[in-house]
Amino acid sequence: MGGRISLLVADRVPDRVATAASFHGGGLVTEAADSPHLLAHRMTATIYVGGAQDDARSRPKTPNSSTRR
Repeated sequence: MGGRISLLVADRVPDRVATAASFHGGGLVTEAADSPHLLAHRMTATIYVGGAQDDARSRPKTPNSSTRR
């Protein structure tokens, strides 16, 4: 299961998900209404999101994201 999906499931069925994780997951911050970052305040599960500090293949695409290279 991908990190994005694990976080979406944590939001949609909180009574069945105690912990969710994403390790270098993609699609965690999008402009969509169901973007995981917009749903985080509703999640009751313990959430862990881990990612690389520097990854030239995956640059931030949102205006408020870091532009570190």
